[in-house]
Amino acid sequence: MRTRKMLKAFCGIVVLLLFCEMSFGQTSEAKVLNKRVEAVRIDLSSLHLALSELASKYGIPIGLETIKEDGLESEEKITIDVPEGTIKDVLDAIIQAAPRYEWEVVDGVINVLPKENRDSFLKGILDTSIKEFTIKPGQSKISVRGAITNLPEVKEKLKAANVSPLNLEFVSTEFAKLSESFSLDARNKTVRSILNQIIRKSNAKYWLVSRFGKKQEFLIINL
Repeated sequence: MRTRKMLKAFCGIVVLLLFCEMSFGQTSEAKVLNKRVEAVRIDLSSLHLALSELASKYGIPIGLETIKEDGLESEEKITIDVPEGTIKDVLDAIIQAAPRYEWEVVDGVINVLPKENRDSFLKGILDTSIKEFTIKPGQSKISVRGAITNLPEVKEKLKAANVSPLNLEFVSTEFAKLSESFSLDARNKTVRSILNQIIRKSNAKYWLVSRFGKKQEFLIINL
């Protein structure tokens, strides 16, 4: 009888832990998607600019993986007007204007990626498992970009595809620090996971992985 009671209590604890884990995951995703916003009006020339503005204005972590032939020049002009709603409503409106893309929540971060015609090289970079990656407090966005593309696992993929990293500064804010206190010690994580952790926990709220050049010979990893 005592053994049966102990077994019943143990099973109850297991069920409770599983429930808590599921609830935490749902709460984390809901926290991002259910954030209320008012008067969201976007009229910009590309998906990249629209998502960047959304991330910056509302502090919502967003990552974009572009379609191969698009690079930074998405054909879709993004014009939306959401008088009142949630971040999910805004995302759905943006994707309606850019139907070749879809969005999902990964690691508590909104990841926007091609619905089809995905660039296998970019996907391979994002899926690359990194043995060890460290960010020290006070590092700038551009230094972190360079550190990622200089990782041995990433350099191997670049060499095999005859692609070079494009680590030039595009705007002066790229010299800004991720934050004074943010640090990261990631082990056996993918590049996507690392980028998601950075924009979820630091002042940077947007990442972009794309290609550039007439032959798509340059890789852009931007924060």
